[in-house]
Amino acid sequence: MEARVRLLKPIGSTFCFRADEMPALGGAGLAPSPLAYVSAGVGFCFMTQLGRYAQIMRWRLDSCAIVQDNDYPSMGRLADGNVRGSAIPFETHVFVRSGRSDDDARRLVAVGERTCFLHAAMRGAFPGRVRAELNGRPIL
Repeated sequence: MEARVRLLKPIGSTFCFRADEMPALGGAGLAPSPLAYVSAGVGFCFMTQLGRYAQIMRWRLDSCAIVQDNDYPSMGRLADGNVRGSAIPFETHVFVRSGRSDDDARRLVAVGERTCFLHAAMRGAFPGRVRAELNGRPIL
């Protein structure tokens, strides 16, 4: 699978994401899975908000790291066309080193979570329906 994302400004910014599934799901395992990109996107969005808040508050942030656990259980078989999936709430551990108090670190994390667009999108249940095609033929 390949997705190209183009940004109008700055002119010429194009990003290509290649994804593949593991062999058990019918892929060759040659690239990260689409869900790995979802997980990375959530982590990057959250880390961006942590850094932005520290910068706005003019707080020194010596280091900031996260460990994010997430799972996307699925049932069924891709070959049979009956795969059903779900997502379990992410569990994120934040490690902050700065000259600030523990209360400031807790506030940093709380504000980062509130201002992360992807965290906000994942707060509720959103029923969805996905239809995928390959070369014009439905695969899901």
